[in-house]
Amino acid sequence: MSAPPGRLVSWRIIAADSDKTKLDALTGVLRDAGHCVFPVQDGRSALELTIELPNIHLLLTNTRLGGMDGPALIKLVRYMRPGVRILHIAEVGEDEIPQDVLTLQEPFTAGQLLSAAESLLAS
Repeated sequence: MSAPPGRLVSWRIIAADSDKTKLDALTGVLRDAGHCVFPVQDGRSALELTIELPNIHLLLTNTRLGGMDGPALIKLVRYMRPGVRILHIAEVGEDEIPQDVLTLQEPFTAGQLLSAAESLLAS
């Protein structure tokens, strides 16, 4: 995945995925686009960072995480930090996530990831 050029806005993003290879790819795309990314491999760390760090714009999470799964993480983040936007990454057929959470189905391109994040942050 390579990021499209020309991104001007910088966001603070927490990226959570238990798969280190996927997490590294997500982090790379987002950083290449000029964003500040805090990568974590488990749900508890994602929740802690979301609560503790100021000005988090986006939580990017997968369904399956160590320590806390994606649906539980989303529920807690919505309660504790309702202003944080959430982008969920899912494999085809996963349906545990609330319908009003934007879900990006795997596989996807860097452009699709950035476009989904932009649409969330613009709303």
